[in-house]
Amino acid sequence: VVNAVLSFLYTLLSYRIDAIIVMEGLDPYVGYLHTLDYGKRALCSDLMEEYRTSICDTLTCALFNLGVLKPTDFQKKEFNPADDEYPIEEQEESQKVVESSEKIEGVLLTKEGLQKTAHRYLSTNLSPIYAPFL
Repeated sequence: VVNAVLSFLYTLLSYRIDAIIVMEGLDPYVGYLHTLDYGKRALCSDLMEEYRTSICDTLTCALFNLGVLKPTDFQKKEFNPADDEYPIEEQEESQKVVESSEKIEGVLLTKEGLQKTAHRYLSTNLSPIYAPFL
């Protein structure tokens, strides 16, 4: 349940930071802390580390501690390996964790849960991220 909220907030934060990187004209594919992979925007991952705890983790704790998110804001979903939404990527035969015929059950935010989380994210720290000393 907590991972569903964290994952959603990390996604929102990564899109925001990626937009700032592109807006400032920086190369999003060059990073220092994360490995360079084809198509991976490593700079975004590097810069996210600074804001993950202060924005996403803190907000996640607040959403649960203040009772904003209720059990009805989550749903269980069964993922079938034949579906496009299957959460496990293809791996080599020696590294397979789950048999290809097994179904996986996951927990997702409902539409209402997504709206509550996004609203709180947007209403909290949305002042511009910048370094005035630069």
